[in-house]
Amino acid sequence: MEESRALMAQLFSNKQNTEGQSVCHVVSMEEDKVIGSLWYNIESSTNKAYIYHILIGEEYRKQGMATAVLQKLEEDMRNRGVTSMGLNVFGTNPHAYELYEKMGYRVQSTSMGKRI
Repeated sequence: MEESRALMAQLFSNKQNTEGQSVCHVVSMEEDKVIGSLWYNIESSTNKAYIYHILIGEEYRKQGMATAVLQKLEEDMRNRGVTSMGLNVFGTNPHAYELYEKMGYRVQSTSMGKRI
């Protein structure tokens, strides 16, 4: 948790007004309610978008919502001239791994850890 707090403080150095960080609500148009969130940024020097977090409420999972969010984000990024997208997925989250793999993301590195 301490590492997460430090990362958030670094990435959001100016709170909500931090340039380059985008946090969006995911809204169900049918129900007109927020069902999740998406956090990403665009690194203009590399023309790459990086997804930090995507969350869909538990009751809305396995219904194609995350797929739709990723498809829309990819379309928006393509229209803005972004040429690649990246993300990390925890090894303890096999459903997310399957989703990203289905969407065309491929492993580029492996990070391992051990609690002692």
